[in-house]
Formats: sequence, structure tokens, C-alpha cells
Amino acid sequence: MNTPGSFNNQIKQIMILVLLILMVFLSVRELYVFFPGLLGALTFYILSRNSYFQLVYHRKWNKSGTALLYLLVYFLLMVLLVWFTFTLVEKQLHPYINDPAATFSKLREAIDKAQERTGFTLLSDETLANLQARISGFLPSLVNDTANLITNLILLLFLLYYMLVHGKAIESYLGNILPLKHNNIDLLATETKRLVKASALGIPMICIIQGVTATLGY
Repeated sequence: MNTPGSFNNQIKQIMILVLLILMVFLSVRELYVFFPGLLGALTFYILSRNSYFQLVYHRKWNKSGTALLYLLVYFLLMVLLVWFTFTLVEKQLHPYINDPAATFSKLREAIDKAQERTGFTLLSDETLANLQARISGFLPSLVNDTANLITNLILLLFLLYYMLVHGKAIESYLGNILPLKHNNIDLLATETKRLVKASALGIPMICIIQGVTATLGY
């Protein structure tokens, strides 16, 4: 039979659990914009963990210096990718940014010719006006997305540095608090590493192959 004291303790535990769930929900809802930085840091940590530990614990490299070296390499790779993407997109958007009216005039002429040949109405004047308004509204959102990208990049590098320098301590702490057997924890860690590496390396390779195939085909 439960005593009043044990019943009160159960109520307190339930209330604390509810408060924790509420705090986690509010944190996720308010800080979801920073999730790409957190997930990026976890991905880079998993990708570089083995080589980093090899350099630090076997070759006795300095922890902070090695972590900064990894951060520099990843930063240069990301800057190179962003610059390459911006160069490709800028070439396509440059005519519209300089003279949007002329661009839409040429588009209107091409659509009119296509409609005359086919006899079908491909785009109405209202649809074309809505398209122009959407493209014009896209530019301010692009500036906002650029600011979010820079913020997540800074967060990614900061978290990655902390994870690399204190990686063993973090893994030991997580292993102690997880309500799983050590064998299950090891299995979970192995499968997580396998999935992350497959996604982080496989998806870019597929994109590169598709891009090269499309370039050769067209």
C-alpha cells in the first residue's frame, strides 16, 4: 500500500517529467532554426572521429591544434561549395537582377509563340504576374536565408571544436546516462556511424554523378 509520502513523491516526479518534456518541446520549437548547425556538427564529428583520435591519442598531437586544423579544412570545403553554388546561380539570375522587366518580356514572348503554335493557353497573364511577384519576393528571403546559413556555420564550427576536444568525455557521459546495456549502446553507435557515413558520403556522390550525366547528356 502506498503511503502519502510515496504518493507525493510520485506526483513530484510526474510534474518534473512533464516540465522537462515541456521545456524540451519549447526549446525545439524556438531553436529549430539552429538544428542544421547541430546536425552538421554531429555529422562532421562522426566522419572525423576515428582519424582525429588516431592523431591525438596515438601520434600525440595537440588536441586543440588538431581540432582547429579539422575546422579549417571543413571551413574551406564549405566555403568552396558555397562559392561554386553562388557562381552557378549568379550566372542564371544576373539578367533578371539587372533588368527584370526585360527578362519577363522575353519570357512572355516565348510563351505567346508557344501558345500560338500549340493552340493551348500555357500561362495566363494572371499566372505570369503571380510568378513575377513570387520571384521578386524571393530575393529578400534569400538574404534572410544567407544570414541563417552564416549563423549555422558558426554554430557548427563551435560545436564541432567542442566535440572533438572533449569527444571521449561526451561519449563516456552519454554511455552512462543511456538506459541501455553496453552491448546495445555499442550496436547503436555502430549503426549510427554507418548510416551517417552512408548519407554524408553517398548523397553527394549521387549528386555529382547525376550532374555529370546531365552535363554530358545535354
